[in-house]
Amino acid sequence: MPRPIALVLRPHALAHNLQLIRAATPADRRLWAVAKADAYGHGVALAVKAFAAADGLAVLDLAEAEAARALGWTKPILLLEGLFGPADVSRVLAIEADLVFHHARQFSWWREPLEAGLVSNNIRHWLKLNTGMNRLGFKSADAPVLKAAAETLRNSGHAVGWLTHFARAEEPGGTDSQRQVFCDWLDALDVPPHEARSTCNSAATWCGLAQPAEWVRPGLSLYGASPFASDTNRSAPLASA
Repeated sequence: MPRPIALVLRPHALAHNLQLIRAATPADRRLWAVAKADAYGHGVALAVKAFAAADGLAVLDLAEAEAARALGWTKPILLLEGLFGPADVSRVLAIEADLVFHHARQFSWWREPLEAGLVSNNIRHWLKLNTGMNRLGFKSADAPVLKAAAETLRNSGHAVGWLTHFARAEEPGGTDSQRQVFCDWLDALDVPPHEARSTCNSAATWCGLAQPAEWVRPGLSLYGASPFASDTNRSAPLASA
């Protein structure tokens, strides 16, 4: 006989966590609710319901983005890893999802619809910088390609954002080096101050590191887990899903 295991998911608990994070974030910052990996296993349908007050939903998989749209999500959706191949282009255009570019090949796939005027102004383009996480993102050697891509987007009238991911935000001073690299990149690329940034994960958001024009990206905290394994006092009480 199988063990009688039951999983109870409470949308109001996730919504509560979103409220706590929102309250801890400056009012002029915007918030992506991260729902990657099928909303950390909780289901995209639950995320769409629970995170209705977020400014946008961030996912990895294009199918997750399409599911969110089918469920009635009308706010921005961020594809955290962008295009996986040319076949994704038409699907992204159909749902008007924001795109992250972390490799020149992705931009080459996107250039044709961009130059043909097929890309909606509702789509923001995010350029991801590798500042030390060493997982995804343009490296310093890619600066000429990156600058050209940003100029192409601006000249076509599309919004550009800049993104990175912190590796050790839960540690005191753990973001210092990456934040400096990120700022140095923006200066070297002559990025206008009004262009959006997105750097803060759950830990960095709780630590108050969100900068002007920032879109914070809490993930783990939304589902009831503190990012601070040994310091539970650094975040407000979170509700378990």
